[in-house]
Amino acid sequence: MTIKLIIEAGKNIFQHKAVLAKALSIPSLIYFAILLAWGLTPEDTKNIPLGIFLGLVYLAIQTIIAVTTHRLVLLGSGAITQWGWFRWKKRETNFTLYVMGVFGILLGIGILWLIVLNLIKPFPISLFYATTFILWLPVSYITGRVSLVFPSVAIDHGIGFKESWELSEGYGVLMMWIVIISELFLIVPELLNQVLSLLASNEIFLTLIYVLTNMLYILITVFTIAALSLAYIHIRNEKERAEEPVAEPSFPV
Repeated sequence: MTIKLIIEAGKNIFQHKAVLAKALSIPSLIYFAILLAWGLTPEDTKNIPLGIFLGLVYLAIQTIIAVTTHRLVLLGSGAITQWGWFRWKKRETNFTLYVMGVFGILLGIGILWLIVLNLIKPFPISLFYATTFILWLPVSYITGRVSLVFPSVAIDHGIGFKESWELSEGYGVLMMWIVIISELFLIVPELLNQVLSLLASNEIFLTLIYVLTNMLYILITVFTIAALSLAYIHIRNEKERAEEPVAEPSFPV
Protein backbone atom coordinates (compact mmCIF):
# COMPACT_ATOMS: atom_id res chain seq x y z
CA MET A 1 0.00 0.00 0.00
CA THR A 2 2.88 2.39 0.74
CA ILE A 3 4.30 2.03 -2.78
CA LYS A 4 0.82 2.45 -4.24
CA LEU A 5 0.30 5.70 -2.35
CA ILE A 6 3.72 6.97 -3.43
CA ILE A 7 2.92 6.23 -7.08
CA GLU A 8 -0.51 7.85 -6.76
CA ALA A 9 1.10 10.93 -5.22
CA GLY A 10 3.40 11.25 -8.22
CA LYS A 11 0.47 10.91 -10.61
CA ASN A 12 -1.55 13.47 -8.66
CA ILE A 13 1.22 16.04 -8.70
CA PHE A 14 1.83 15.50 -12.41
CA GLN A 15 -1.88 15.84 -13.12
CA HIS A 16 -2.07 19.17 -11.29
CA LYS A 17 1.39 20.45 -12.23
CA ALA A 18 0.12 23.61 -13.96
CA VAL A 19 -2.21 24.54 -11.08
CA LEU A 20 0.50 23.89 -8.50
CA ALA A 21 3.11 25.82 -10.47
CA LYS A 22 0.90 28.91 -10.42
CA ALA A 23 -0.32 28.51 -6.85
CA LEU A 24 3.18 28.01 -5.44
CA SER A 25 4.94 30.59 -7.62
CA ILE A 26 5.02 33.50 -5.17
CA PRO A 27 5.65 31.34 -2.04
CA SER A 28 8.53 29.64 -3.88
CA LEU A 29 10.04 33.00 -4.89
CA ILE A 30 9.87 34.17 -1.28
CA TYR A 31 11.43 30.86 -0.22
CA PHE A 32 14.40 31.44 -2.54
CA ALA A 33 14.66 35.08 -1.42
CA ILE A 34 15.00 33.93 2.20
CA LEU A 35 17.69 31.40 1.33
CA LEU A 36 19.62 33.92 -0.74
CA ALA A 37 19.23 36.63 1.91
CA TRP A 38 20.76 34.39 4.54
CA GLY A 39 23.42 33.03 2.20
CA LEU A 40 24.51 36.50 1.03
CA THR A 41 24.48 38.03 4.50
CA PRO A 42 28.09 38.63 5.65
CA GLU A 43 29.12 36.31 8.46
CA ASP A 44 29.94 39.20 10.79
CA THR A 45 26.40 40.59 10.49
CA LYS A 46 24.56 37.31 11.00
CA ASN A 47 22.95 37.17 14.44
CA ILE A 48 20.33 35.25 16.38
CA PRO A 49 17.46 37.77 15.92
CA LEU A 50 18.00 37.80 12.14
CA GLY A 51 18.16 34.01 12.08
CA ILE A 52 14.96 33.72 14.12
CA PHE A 53 13.15 36.21 11.88
CA LEU A 54 14.15 34.47 8.65
CA GLY A 55 13.39 31.11 10.27
CA LEU A 56 9.84 32.19 11.12
CA VAL A 57 9.28 33.53 7.60
CA TYR A 58 10.66 30.27 6.22
CA LEU A 59 8.26 28.30 8.44
CA ALA A 60 5.34 30.44 7.25
CA ILE A 61 6.24 29.80 3.60
CA GLN A 62 6.56 26.07 4.22
CA THR A 63 3.12 26.17 5.87
CA ILE A 64 1.61 27.91 2.84
CA ILE A 65 3.17 25.36 0.48
CA ALA A 66 1.94 22.46 2.61
CA VAL A 67 -1.60 23.77 3.12
CA THR A 68 -1.94 24.60 -0.58
CA THR A 69 -0.80 21.11 -1.61
CA HIS A 70 -3.04 19.35 0.94
CA ARG A 71 -6.08 21.35 -0.16
CA LEU A 72 -5.42 20.70 -3.85
CA VAL A 73 -5.10 16.95 -3.35
CA LEU A 74 -8.01 16.62 -0.92
CA LEU A 75 -10.46 19.26 -2.17
CA GLY A 76 -9.47 20.03 -5.75
CA SER A 77 -8.22 23.11 -7.57
CA GLY A 78 -11.23 25.19 -6.52
CA ALA A 79 -10.00 25.18 -2.92
CA ILE A 80 -6.73 27.05 -3.60
CA THR A 81 -5.81 30.47 -4.93
CA GLN A 82 -4.01 31.12 -8.19
CA TRP A 83 -0.57 32.71 -8.51
CA GLY A 84 0.16 32.29 -4.85
CA TRP A 85 -2.01 35.12 -3.53
CA PHE A 86 -2.66 33.89 -0.05
CA ARG A 87 -4.51 35.17 3.00
CA TRP A 88 -3.24 33.85 6.33
CA LYS A 89 -6.09 32.43 8.40
CA LYS A 90 -6.60 30.56 11.66
CA ARG A 91 -6.09 27.36 9.64
CA GLU A 92 -2.50 28.31 8.80
CA THR A 93 -1.81 29.38 12.39
CA ASN A 94 -3.02 26.03 13.72
CA PHE A 95 -1.01 24.20 11.07
CA THR A 96 2.15 26.07 12.09
CA LEU A 97 1.54 25.38 15.77
CA TYR A 98 1.18 21.66 15.05
CA VAL A 99 4.43 21.72 13.06
CA MET A 100 6.13 23.31 16.06
CA GLY A 101 4.46 20.72 18.28
CA VAL A 102 5.90 17.82 16.27
CA PHE A 103 9.29 19.53 16.28
CA GLY A 104 9.02 19.86 20.07
CA ILE A 105 8.23 16.15 20.43
CA LEU A 106 11.19 15.18 18.24
CA LEU A 107 13.47 17.63 20.05
CA GLY A 108 12.45 16.15 23.40
CA ILE A 109 13.18 12.62 22.19
CA GLY A 110 16.54 13.77 20.83
CA ILE A 111 17.53 15.44 24.11
CA LEU A 112 16.58 12.37 26.15
CA TRP A 113 18.55 10.19 23.75
CA LEU A 114 21.67 12.36 24.11
CA ILE A 115 21.33 12.36 27.91
CA VAL A 116 21.20 8.56 27.94
CA LEU A 117 24.18 8.30 25.59
CA ASN A 118 26.23 10.71 27.71
CA LEU A 119 25.76 8.41 30.68
CA ILE A 120 27.70 5.72 28.79
CA LYS A 121 31.45 6.03 29.41
CA PRO A 122 33.47 5.60 27.28
CA PHE A 123 31.29 6.64 24.36
CA PRO A 124 32.29 5.02 21.04
CA ILE A 125 31.19 6.85 17.89
CA SER A 126 29.96 3.54 16.45
CA LEU A 127 27.40 3.41 19.28
CA PHE A 128 26.14 6.85 18.27
CA TYR A 129 25.49 5.77 14.67
CA ALA A 130 23.97 2.43 15.72
CA THR A 131 21.55 3.95 18.22
CA THR A 132 20.66 6.73 15.78
CA PHE A 133 19.58 4.14 13.23
CA ILE A 134 17.70 2.11 15.84
CA LEU A 135 15.93 5.23 17.17
CA TRP A 136 15.00 6.29 13.64
CA LEU A 137 12.30 3.62 13.33
CA PRO A 138 10.26 4.34 16.50
CA VAL A 139 10.62 8.10 15.96
CA SER A 140 9.33 7.71 12.39
CA TYR A 141 6.49 5.57 13.74
CA ILE A 142 5.47 8.24 16.26
CA THR A 143 5.80 11.00 13.67
CA GLY A 144 3.68 9.06 11.21
CA ARG A 145 0.95 8.37 13.74
CA VAL A 146 0.52 12.05 14.64
CA SER A 147 1.10 13.47 11.13
CA LEU A 148 -2.49 12.92 9.98
CA VAL A 149 -3.23 16.12 11.86
CA PHE A 150 -1.70 18.12 8.99
CA PRO A 151 -3.99 17.20 6.08
CA SER A 152 -6.92 17.37 8.49
CA VAL A 153 -6.11 20.91 9.64
CA ALA A 154 -5.41 21.98 6.05
CA ILE A 155 -9.01 21.17 5.05
CA ASP A 156 -10.50 22.57 8.28
CA HIS A 157 -11.39 19.22 9.84
CA GLY A 158 -9.11 20.16 12.68
CA ILE A 159 -8.30 16.93 14.49
CA GLY A 160 -5.54 17.05 17.10
CA PHE A 161 -2.62 14.78 17.94
CA LYS A 162 -4.82 12.50 20.05
CA GLU A 163 -7.38 12.07 17.27
CA SER A 164 -4.62 11.56 14.70
CA TRP A 165 -3.15 8.80 16.85
CA GLU A 166 -6.55 7.14 17.16
CA LEU A 167 -7.31 7.53 13.45
CA SER A 168 -4.00 5.95 12.45
CA GLU A 169 -4.50 2.94 14.75
CA GLY A 170 -3.87 -0.15 12.68
CA TYR A 171 -2.00 1.91 10.06
CA GLY A 172 1.09 2.75 12.08
CA VAL A 173 3.48 0.80 9.86
CA LEU A 174 2.03 2.41 6.73
CA MET A 175 2.51 5.89 8.21
CA MET A 176 6.00 5.01 9.44
CA TRP A 177 7.08 3.99 5.94
CA ILE A 178 5.61 7.14 4.42
CA VAL A 179 7.68 9.20 6.86
CA ILE A 180 10.84 7.17 6.21
CA ILE A 181 10.49 7.33 2.43
CA SER A 182 9.76 11.06 2.63
CA GLU A 183 12.88 11.62 4.73
CA LEU A 184 15.02 9.63 2.30
CA PHE A 185 13.66 11.62 -0.65
CA LEU A 186 14.30 14.94 1.12
CA ILE A 187 17.95 13.99 1.66
CA VAL A 188 18.53 13.75 -2.11
CA PRO A 189 18.70 17.53 -2.85
CA GLU A 190 21.26 18.08 -0.09
CA LEU A 191 23.40 15.17 -1.29
CA LEU A 192 23.26 16.49 -4.85
CA ASN A 193 24.19 19.95 -3.62
CA GLN A 194 27.21 18.61 -1.76
CA VAL A 195 28.43 16.43 -4.63
CA LEU A 196 27.87 18.98 -7.42
CA SER A 197 29.42 21.77 -5.35
CA LEU A 198 32.68 19.84 -5.36
CA LEU A 199 32.59 19.86 -9.17
CA ALA A 200 31.68 23.54 -9.56
CA SER A 201 34.45 25.71 -10.98
CA ASN A 202 33.20 29.17 -9.96
CA GLU A 203 30.62 31.08 -7.92
CA ILE A 204 28.12 31.23 -10.81
CA PHE A 205 27.93 27.44 -11.00
CA LEU A 206 27.71 27.19 -7.22
CA THR A 207 24.74 29.57 -7.20
CA LEU A 208 23.08 27.69 -10.06
CA ILE A 209 23.53 24.37 -8.25
CA TYR A 210 22.14 25.91 -5.07
CA VAL A 211 19.03 27.18 -6.87
CA LEU A 212 18.42 23.94 -8.79
CA THR A 213 18.80 21.68 -5.76
CA ASN A 214 16.41 23.86 -3.76
CA MET A 215 13.89 23.74 -6.61
CA LEU A 216 14.19 19.96 -6.38
CA TYR A 217 13.67 20.21 -2.62
CA ILE A 218 10.38 22.10 -3.10
CA LEU A 219 9.23 19.55 -5.69
CA ILE A 220 10.01 16.62 -3.37
CA THR A 221 8.35 18.42 -0.46
CA VAL A 222 5.15 18.83 -2.50
CA PHE A 223 5.35 15.17 -3.50
CA THR A 224 5.69 13.93 0.10
CA ILE A 225 2.83 16.19 1.22
CA ALA A 226 0.64 14.71 -1.51
CA ALA A 227 1.53 11.21 -0.28
CA LEU A 228 0.47 12.19 3.24
CA SER A 229 -2.82 13.57 1.90
CA LEU A 230 -3.55 10.34 0.03
CA ALA A 231 -2.72 8.31 3.15
CA TYR A 232 -5.21 10.46 5.07
CA ILE A 233 -7.91 9.81 2.45
CA HIS A 234 -7.16 6.07 2.41
CA ILE A 235 -7.28 5.68 6.19
CA ARG A 236 -10.44 7.74 6.62
CA ASN A 237 -12.21 5.80 3.88
CA GLU A 238 -11.15 2.49 5.37
CA LYS A 239 -12.27 3.53 8.85
CA GLU A 240 -15.63 4.79 7.60
CA ARG A 241 -16.15 1.63 5.58
CA ALA A 242 -15.41 -0.48 8.65
CA GLU A 243 -17.94 1.50 10.70
CA GLU A 244 -20.77 1.08 8.19
CA PRO A 245 -23.55 -1.11 9.60
CA VAL A 246 -23.69 -4.55 8.08
CA ALA A 247 -27.08 -5.38 6.59
CA GLU A 248 -28.80 -8.29 8.28
CA PRO A 249 -29.24 -11.27 5.96
CA SER A 250 -32.84 -11.96 4.96
CA PHE A 251 -34.20 -15.44 5.07
CA PRO A 252 -37.28 -16.75 3.32
CA VAL A 253 -40.19 -17.35 5.67
